[in-house]
Amino acid sequence: MKITLDLPEKLLIDAMKAGHIKTKTKIIIVALEEFIRKNRIAGLKKFKGKVDLDIDIDPLRNRNSGPDPKTVPAGNNPGAEHDGSLGLP
Repeated sequence: MKITLDLPEKLLIDAMKAGHIKTKTKIIIVALEEFIRKNRIAGLKKFKGKVDLDIDIDPLRNRNSGPDPKTVPAGNNPGAEHDGSLGLP
């Protein structure tokens, strides 16, 4: 969509420098996306302390260790080494 805006030039240039963004269009897009993201976060903050989650966080913290080979069926281990073949006859 094309639109005409009357923006303070210094503000636009400063934002482009701060974000290392080369085009005016891109800085406006980034600014709008960031505005939406921050408002969504603010909306979620209303629920702080109001939602009771019964979650054991310890297993979640070990997520980088990969799947337990005892619980993953043979051939379905995404962390296993692959020989590069497609598995075709």
